[in-house]
Amino acid sequence: MLSGTNVLGKLPLRELFTISNRRKMKNLITFTLLLFMFGTYAQNPWQWQNPMPQGNGLFGGVAIDEQTYVAVGAVGTIIRTTDQGATWTNCYTAVPSFLYAISFRTPDAGTAVGDGGLIINSNDQGQSWTMAASVVNANLWGVFYADNTTGYACGEGGALIKTADGGTTWSVLNSGTGSSLFALHFSNSTKGWAVGDNGTIIHTTDGGVTWVQQPTPTTKMLRSVQFVTDFTGFACGYSGTVLKTTDGGITWTELPHYTGSNLFAMRFIDENTGYASGSGENYISTSNGGSSWTFHMGNFGEGTIYNIHFLNENVGWMCGNAGRMKKTIDGGKHWNLISDNPCHDYFSISFHQNQFGMVGGDWGSYFMSSNGGESWQPGNIPDYDMIIYDIHYFSPQQILVVGGYGGCYSTTDGGNTWLPISLATTSNLMRLRFATPDIAYIFGAYGFLAKTSNQGVTWTVIPCPLTYHFMCAHVFDENNLIAGTSWGKILKSTDGGLTWTEKHSEPGEQFEDIYFINNLTGIAVSGHSKIYRTTDGGENWSVQQVGYFRQYTHIWFINPTTGWISGDNGFMLRTTDAGITWEEVYIGTHQNMNAVYFFDENNGFIVGNMGMLLRTSNGGYTEAKEATQLKFTPDAITVFPNPARGKITLFAGAQQGEKAVVKVFSPDGRKWIEEKAPDGSSEMVLDISVLPSGIYICSFATETTTNAAKFIKQ
Repeated sequence: MLSGTNVLGKLPLRELFTISNRRKMKNLITFTLLLFMFGTYAQNPWQWQNPMPQGNGLFGGVAIDEQTYVAVGAVGTIIRTTDQGATWTNCYTAVPSFLYAISFRTPDAGTAVGDGGLIINSNDQGQSWTMAASVVNANLWGVFYADNTTGYACGEGGALIKTADGGTTWSVLNSGTGSSLFALHFSNSTKGWAVGDNGTIIHTTDGGVTWVQQPTPTTKMLRSVQFVTDFTGFACGYSGTVLKTTDGGITWTELPHYTGSNLFAMRFIDENTGYASGSGENYISTSNGGSSWTFHMGNFGEGTIYNIHFLNENVGWMCGNAGRMKKTIDGGKHWNLISDNPCHDYFSISFHQNQFGMVGGDWGSYFMSSNGGESWQPGNIPDYDMIIYDIHYFSPQQILVVGGYGGCYSTTDGGNTWLPISLATTSNLMRLRFATPDIAYIFGAYGFLAKTSNQGVTWTVIPCPLTYHFMCAHVFDENNLIAGTSWGKILKSTDGGLTWTEKHSEPGEQFEDIYFINNLTGIAVSGHSKIYRTTDGGENWSVQQVGYFRQYTHIWFINPTTGWISGDNGFMLRTTDAGITWEEVYIGTHQNMNAVYFFDENNGFIVGNMGMLLRTSNGGYTEAKEATQLKFTPDAITVFPNPARGKITLFAGAQQGEKAVVKVFSPDGRKWIEEKAPDGSSEMVLDISVLPSGIYICSFATETTTNAAKFIKQ
């Protein structure tokens, strides 16, 4: 095992993220799969431009040596550096499961754990990973190697498992508690502790065969534990809770609180010097064994440090939300950000002639590019701390933006200076839409509507009912307007906004965007997975639901047939038939997407929360295109149960004597399984227990037809 790992440990983490892709749909397949490899041979078709090296949450990390650090996190994120953080490799897994903890048993070999009992092993310092057969379905929050072969993992509902062969096989332990366990620490191969919900601390002295609950003075959730000797140990958790024992946990004492932040990670480099970190990127430090602590204010209020790991008394790492990482080389006296990229939420994107681009965010922040999005420069509108919701280019130098709290600004020098335009309102201004190069409308909350006829130099307010909370809009011409509201209404005007007629009403919905391909065909999206389509200029709307618990945010088309919708939970939508049907495209991030923009079928961008700015040059797909060409025919394939954890049954209806091939893909197009189906069989059983949690596509191809269905592995 790694030098110092037993003392310094590997502290788990977890902010309770859940992938809410709970969708009910027709299903599929069957046969047994044991181990398979996934790793760096696949490259994510979406490349991070901000933050760098990537922006998914990181929940666990290990310093393998002074050069090498490996961290794991949301939606299968695995990143590593071999030059002290100067450069990074994103080990793309195409698995939407969260990885919550990582521990290395030798400088080469380690294990990471995550959603649904997921266990993966590496023997090459994290470059590639092999999935191990799990013996639990519970989410695993923590993992710890006590020596070169003996490891333990803990998780949801008191789950505890053990390996005695370096992670190849695992067995279930009886923890004696139903409380979720978030972290473990062993002082040797048999003596260890685990901590969790409700102040729970359990202890074993026989390698996990039996566990005894130790009394604690708190009911707060405990997230991290470490013993620096066989008798002296520390635990930390919510509301700044820090506990200490000097008798092996027989008694625990709650130390004075030095912060109200939730503490997710703790690391001591000796009996006296230690650190605990948490929400707000705040952390506390002690140099006297916890008798007193110093509070250190974080520099990112929305951030959280989930993990601390020290290689030795000098070199240590922190990792957390938005992919942010810090490093120390002087024992924690100074911590330096690996990259200090903006982590604002971004809501809008626009280009002029596919060369000059702008991304707008909260706090008046933005990015600008002059080379087609190859590189971006950050900026801020002075004295404006609201969201930039929409952007319009007149030329590379002349730009108009609108945003929160009545904000409207213009620049005539490409963003070097910005001039405010007073509209005498505090309503959020959501959309800026042009009918001609000179005539435009601003749509906002509380029925705010304004018109300009001179490129925004002056504006005339058009009175509208306060209940018309305009969220999105399209302008056909100077007189004909259509808008979606936060109260589930689509309204249409034929007199330049003076009067409005309700065309669609759906209580409880909020329209996020509306886009017309031409004067007749339009698409609208809501925050509840719904897509609306009209073919008569917005007079009538049909609705379909693609995915469940999704929030669709923005629509963009490059031609009359090809378009995209940005979403959340790692997926966006794409159509090639003018919105009649939509296919899901896996993006590989858990951050919410707020806007999408494509130049053509290959080159596009997505912006979103926590600084997200992604770019693709191949349409957002991996090289495996086969899955994107599959035909989804209702009832042609049925899968039961769906979602499922263990086995599923595929009813495909092959004809007697007909040969068929079954293939399973992840949403990014990567093929995981290919198997010949029994001749003429209409029913097969597939053991999916070792597949990572997420959405999969199954194709059933005979000599004459190919059909597909989707299923969810929980």
